[in-house]
Amino acid sequence: MRNDASMRDVATTAAPQSGEQTKDTWVRPYFNRYRKHLGQALALGVLTFVCAAMLMFCAGYLISRCAERPEGGIFVVLVPVAFVQIFGMGKPIVRYIERLVSHDWVFRMTSDLRLRLYTALERSAMTLRRSHQTGDFLGLIAEDIGHLQNLYLRTIFPTVIGWILLALVCVFYGVFDILFALAMLVVLGLVVFALPLVSLLRNRERIEREKTLKNELYADLADNVIGSGDWVYSGREDEYLEHAKRADAAMHDESSALSSYYRANDLVATVILGVGAVAVFVWAATYFGGAGLPRADWIAAFVLGFFPLVEVFMPLTAAATQVNVYRDSTKRLNDYPTIDDDDLGLDPETFDTVSAVRFAIDDLMSQSDETTPSAPTIPAFEQRAADSDSETPTDIPPSAPVSVSHVSFGYGDGRLVLDDVSLDVAAGEKVAILGRSGSGKSTLASLIRGDLTPAQGDVRIAGKDVGAYGNGICHWIGVVQQSAYLFNRTLRDNLRIGRIDATDEEIWTALEAVELSDMVSKLPKGLDTMVDEEGMRFSGGERHRIALARVLLAKVPVILLDEPTVGLDPITESALISTLFSIAADKTLLMITHHLQDIERFNRVVFIEDGKVILDGSPAYLNETSERFRSLRAFDLGLTV
Repeated sequence: MRNDASMRDVATTAAPQSGEQTKDTWVRPYFNRYRKHLGQALALGVLTFVCAAMLMFCAGYLISRCAERPEGGIFVVLVPVAFVQIFGMGKPIVRYIERLVSHDWVFRMTSDLRLRLYTALERSAMTLRRSHQTGDFLGLIAEDIGHLQNLYLRTIFPTVIGWILLALVCVFYGVFDILFALAMLVVLGLVVFALPLVSLLRNRERIEREKTLKNELYADLADNVIGSGDWVYSGREDEYLEHAKRADAAMHDESSALSSYYRANDLVATVILGVGAVAVFVWAATYFGGAGLPRADWIAAFVLGFFPLVEVFMPLTAAATQVNVYRDSTKRLNDYPTIDDDDLGLDPETFDTVSAVRFAIDDLMSQSDETTPSAPTIPAFEQRAADSDSETPTDIPPSAPVSVSHVSFGYGDGRLVLDDVSLDVAAGEKVAILGRSGSGKSTLASLIRGDLTPAQGDVRIAGKDVGAYGNGICHWIGVVQQSAYLFNRTLRDNLRIGRIDATDEEIWTALEAVELSDMVSKLPKGLDTMVDEEGMRFSGGERHRIALARVLLAKVPVILLDEPTVGLDPITESALISTLFSIAADKTLLMITHHLQDIERFNRVVFIEDGKVILDGSPAYLNETSERFRSLRAFDLGLTV
């Protein structure tokens, strides 16, 4: 079909174009999946403007015919009146159904795209965090998906409909006068093809600059909001504000220049279409005029029938210019891994014109007796969590073994972060994993949690591959990060993240185990006290203890700590480790760290360097047999060897 070919051409233009052709796995597949809906929407769009043009055409003929006082009286104009009524009623109805069809599948498509994007970000968060900024994520979610929605509604639909109507107009005029049809093809072709092409080429760099500036603003927003405290503490907040103002002014200048071009282009298009209207008038007067004006009724019909085309052709220049924005958005999406429908559990739904008509009629009929709907009820925090299928299995032991067998892993740059690493941790064993920054400690922690999948080897907890647990891994391993995050909710809500069905008695027991019960009992509202944004109501040590209480409530057999003592003073750090060993006496404990304070408490110490295990043994054994361990120990304690 010509429609499908046209849509594929527009999709190809909007697809990534950088060096070698990049396969579009995010946007283009939707043209094939929803080709039936696309054909229906385009046919309805063309029919809408045909109805509009024919309405004006019949109205023009009717006005001229009635002005002549034709013989036969009112019976002569009954047919034109009937056509005016048909097209007058048909235009809004067809338009409404076209909006239903087009917007239904576009919103379904963008909803699917958002789900794919969130799934891709979730699955590769650890990898993406190393090469992308938070601002990139903001731009993708806030801008790029919306741009792709507009790709269909504001570029493909009006462009293809404009092409089809131009062909129909030329065929229509060609029935009467082939030379005039060719002349109108030239005149209207300037608006349909020439102006959009010139605009596309002339504004490509400007659009790209505007898009780049907007992406940078998102990156700066994320960067500066996260680091706003440092700007204030350094006394440079004015410099930050000035920088933000300059960036905003630069983007405003690009947007203003683009808007000025659009206004000038609209003026040119209006003049050309005005010339076309005059040409139609002159041709109709010549073709249908003459002695006695026997067919003068058609002059007004042809002239008035031309004006609805202005609504079709005017938006084409702006639509073509935005192709550069869509190309950038599509390229950014294709930087992320493709997620299949089977992975998301999606089954593309059907929505045809018959369904749209039935829905439209039902909607219109129900409006007369429609009552005001009640406000939607948002489930309580506890109910939402309970609905998340987080019921804890009953066969989980107090502790479980962890096995890392010949694991290798890299982030895609060809360098292995971990190279053939093996580590067997017995149930209930306490192991410290040490190494300098970049040695692969945190990557190993991500593999044990199941956040990453090893390129080679396997990671098991209780004899089962961690990937096989899925979301159920949270019942087997509890994690305390470097910076314990607390949500701006009550302390009780934050603690129940570990286990939603925990009773207040169990919460107080956990708080007592982490030595926070006295502090919490003195809070204004106890467990109902709001913790403030990021838990700023509490000190760093208190936030870490709250995170430990979460893990304790979860009753997991394995506890993984990823440098939980970073930023704590030595006294607080030692007290936290003492508390940790007290509450995890019967659990398997893995702690990622970078120094050796209180290392004697652990059963084993594992050193990782350049992705390999170079030391493995008890603290006493390593202190006796390894000169390097003794040197590191002395250096960490500030002693001389």
